[in-house]
Amino acid sequence: MKKILLAVISLSVMTFAGNYESGVEAMMAGNYKKSVEYFEKATEQGNIRSYTLLGAAYLHGKGVKQDYKKAAEYFQKPAEQGDVQAQYSLAILYQNGQGVKQDNKKSVKLFKKAAEQGDVDALSNLGVAYYTGQGVKQDKIQAYQYWMKGAKKGDAHSQKNLDILCKESPWACK
Repeated sequence: MKKILLAVISLSVMTFAGNYESGVEAMMAGNYKKSVEYFEKATEQGNIRSYTLLGAAYLHGKGVKQDYKKAAEYFQKPAEQGDVQAQYSLAILYQNGQGVKQDNKKSVKLFKKAAEQGDVDALSNLGVAYYTGQGVKQDKIQAYQYWMKGAKKGDAHSQKNLDILCKESPWACK
């Protein structure tokens, strides 16, 4: 009985990983429709990374018809569980009001979570939010700090924005 249970658990783990891995392989080969099928099976088995990749498929219309609402739905669960790509992608959807009601405060909150994990695009977007006052009180010193973090990681957008900010408002760059 113990051996049968172990065999069932082992088979379940292999299938769980198998659908996700097969989805990644299909995606890398450019067979997006097949990758979506595998990722859907993997999400049914609880594979959280598959949610993010399905969200990306719907976001970009790869293997499925582009659908921002479904993209947001798929990004929600992994974003809540700390997946940086899902957090960043969901933040963009909130920022642009795509598939969700536009909400710059939610966008900033998600960008912050992604930035805390080192996402340079999130750092750059936080700098923009503070520079423009979208979703937060305008604060050019905060913008400088986020862009500086991004620039130190080699982000070209952060470097360019720092240059503009420091020419426009040198007091913020001290």
